[in-house]
Amino acid sequence: MNMSKFISQYDLIYDNPPSCWQDGLVMGNGNLGAIMFAPDALHFLVNKVEVIDARVTRVKKTIPFVEAKEMVKNGTSSHDFQREEVEEQSPASAGPKTCCELIMELASTGITTVMPAIKSRLSLYQAGIDIAIDKHLCHPRVSSFVDANNNTLLIKVRDISVLAEYRNRMFFSKPEDVEIPSPELFIEKDRLFLKNDLPENGFYVVGMQIVSKPTVAYVDEMKKLLRKEYQGPRESKVTMEIQGNYGMILTEGDFDLYLTVVSNREADDPVEQIHHNLDQALESGIDDIRKKHNQWWEKFWEKSWLEIGNKAYEQLYYHSLYQLGSSYRHAPMPGLAALFYGPSYGPLQQAPWHGNLTTDLNIQCPFFGVFAANHPELADAYMESFNSFL
Repeated sequence: MNMSKFISQYDLIYDNPPSCWQDGLVMGNGNLGAIMFAPDALHFLVNKVEVIDARVTRVKKTIPFVEAKEMVKNGTSSHDFQREEVEEQSPASAGPKTCCELIMELASTGITTVMPAIKSRLSLYQAGIDIAIDKHLCHPRVSSFVDANNNTLLIKVRDISVLAEYRNRMFFSKPEDVEIPSPELFIEKDRLFLKNDLPENGFYVVGMQIVSKPTVAYVDEMKKLLRKEYQGPRESKVTMEIQGNYGMILTEGDFDLYLTVVSNREADDPVEQIHHNLDQALESGIDDIRKKHNQWWEKFWEKSWLEIGNKAYEQLYYHSLYQLGSSYRHAPMPGLAALFYGPSYGPLQQAPWHGNLTTDLNIQCPFFGVFAANHPELADAYMESFNSFL
């Protein structure tokens, strides 16, 4: 069986872009996730499993793991571990937090115009999103994926117009949250960084680099029609600046974008680790990374297939299996919203039901079918997480 052709018939296709993150197209590798939607421009929300506001809800007494382990070793009773409830209101925004938001306005003239035609396709087989944008005299093509093997979001942009007045404008920030300190933004080695502290949970750092690529679309044909002063450069510099809580990026022509997230739970120096991760990614290049990413997902889809005679139900099945493969790889496992959540309306981030690991079947249910689907490896995240709690 040609699995690529078979699985591709269940791809999610939008003739009009999703206007909110709740309807967005999703990508993930079990630890890092991203959502794409386009209310006015391309928006990417990036989430990571351990990036949470870790304040405990409705409890006053907590026992650190090392202390609890020593108590058990020396002998103790279950009463010593009873938590003490409190009456005061719980923190409103405790739970998972979106790491950052990237807004991309491709081929902009700096003039507000009507929304361009945007078609998008979520490829289940290759676990990536392809986007076609059609503007006047400009037809950018975008492909994006969250690397199956490393915590990196990669975005490849091609076919930007060679007209000189067209520019790519991007805005990089964290969704507003009045209960979390404002982020620290800085530029280091031509890379844009965002650092944010988390209540009771250390901090995380997002690092991003954009690499300009030669613009080749229609160059020879357009040069015959355009005066020199109207011709955009084949390859341009990337300019970055920080304005308040926003990083602003300006490029001309085609480019590749690399974005990764590291928390202080993973590395003593997350910034240094991000430099290392981006250096490795740039050395490999986006095409080579995509090839290895595709190989992981090809093996995933080869493990089983299902036909029940109803294409709508089959699409729901394969899309659900794709989301499981995107959400669960190993401990720690994500909570109720998996890796696919965004900010609430207003200046506060709050995932549904705080994004908790709720053990009243909410957490168990996604794994009921993984064994019959010949994907027992997806249960590892569940077993490892709960074993670690013990």
